[in-house]
Amino acid sequence: MLIYTLYGLSKEELPSNSTSFFAICGFIAAFTLSIEKLHILQNPNQVLPCDISSIFNCQTVMKSPYANLGNIPYSFFGVAGYPAVMLAGLFLIQNTTLTS
Repeated sequence: MLIYTLYGLSKEELPSNSTSFFAICGFIAAFTLSIEKLHILQNPNQVLPCDISSIFNCQTVMKSPYANLGNIPYSFFGVAGYPAVMLAGLFLIQNTTLTS
């Protein structure tokens, strides 16, 4: 209840606002991972910004066969899908529907 009064949101407004916010965060993360995947494809030995240590290393995951669906990296699906989720959140905020 505190979060509703803190931001001046009603109980119904919070899910639609948070949907758009988290969709934007997801899009940024997916876009960043997509760019880094393209860098790995150009130069497989490049050190990426997400390689923090030998334990937390995103390059190992990106080179894994499980990081792709066929030849398409999963991060590309995030770049394509998160705008749809963000659009749905914006429709919820404005209380609009796609049908007339």
